[in-house]
Amino acid sequence: MRNAVDNNQSQATSVRVMSITALPTVILAIALVPGLGSEPASVFAGVTVPPGFRATLIDPTVASNSFIVAGTPARGFNADVYLTLPSAQQIVSVDIGASEQPFASFAGLIRSGPGLGPFWPTIDAIGNYGGDMFVDDDKPGTNDAIWRVSPAGTATPFSVNASGAWDNDALAFDTVGVFGGDLFLVDGASASLYRFQPDGSKVQFATGIPDTSGGMAFSASGALAAGAYIVNAPQMRIYFVGANHVEGASSTIFTNLNVAATSLRVAPAGAFTYAGLYAAVPSQGQIVRVGSGGSNDGAFVAGLPGSSMDCAFSADGTRLWIRAGTELWLVECAGAAGDFNGDCAVNATDLAILLGAWGGAGGDLNDDGITNAADLGILLGAWTG
Repeated sequence: MRNAVDNNQSQATSVRVMSITALPTVILAIALVPGLGSEPASVFAGVTVPPGFRATLIDPTVASNSFIVAGTPARGFNADVYLTLPSAQQIVSVDIGASEQPFASFAGLIRSGPGLGPFWPTIDAIGNYGGDMFVDDDKPGTNDAIWRVSPAGTATPFSVNASGAWDNDALAFDTVGVFGGDLFLVDGASASLYRFQPDGSKVQFATGIPDTSGGMAFSASGALAAGAYIVNAPQMRIYFVGANHVEGASSTIFTNLNVAATSLRVAPAGAFTYAGLYAAVPSQGQIVRVGSGGSNDGAFVAGLPGSSMDCAFSADGTRLWIRAGTELWLVECAGAAGDFNGDCAVNATDLAILLGAWGGAGGDLNDDGITNAADLGILLGAWTG
């Protein structure tokens, strides 16, 4: 009789264990039913972003010809974003919820005069150039210059083109180290990409990059091939200079984008997990995604205003700043409950994290100290797929 009772208890225990063990599989099957992750895009004052993100209008009255760079606290640039004001020969800083604050003045410094600089702010994130911000001025036929700006806002010349042959189309640091963290300039006059050293000397690094080329972005690894990507709006193309490029050789065409983009970015590791390029397309009011194979993968942000546009990611990859016309926008995670890994989506990855914490506190979403069915319901209610 004792054995019979023991056997019955053992069978009952096995049934309970099997039921609990099977629970994650059942939940996962329910969660992955087609249509569960088909929530519509989010719309904020006419600007559309994917589910899990939100868009905020930070400032409606910025200069329509300004360029932007996100702050880099590790280098002392602590503001959220910096904007160039070419007409006023200034750079201003902007924090979330705050108005513009003067940061650097180029009055009496920029040789090309009001309205022609500073442009293309970029920060030496790796630190080979003193960790400063760099900008250029631009007027073909004059002594164009590249300027360095300290975290305190002091501007000094970095490199002056004595021949007057530069036509500064874009300036950017290799922030990922694929080319040693050096500074690069697209020169429309010679259809070339120049590589600068910390002492201000330069070499013609690549040719075959047409005049009026715009933004430049760098990739170090992953699905997107390592190298430099340079967008040209009139030709609607993105050009590529690979990590193993031979100095002085021609660039190659990465893709015929078929839209006129003016700014190009690669997202740092963070909330923006798309493994490709982000391109600003003013004529469509969009930030579009460009795949690793060169495909136009559609709009990430839509409904933006203005005929000109620039964008920049924060150093930690949690924010995308967009200057569209005279408006400054911020796109970031909506902070949905259940987004455990911070990728702005609530999906199977987060579900697996919650189930892995089942019975403990690691997946607790309602602050009752335990991960259970109540937390599962919250996660599924925020599901974006």
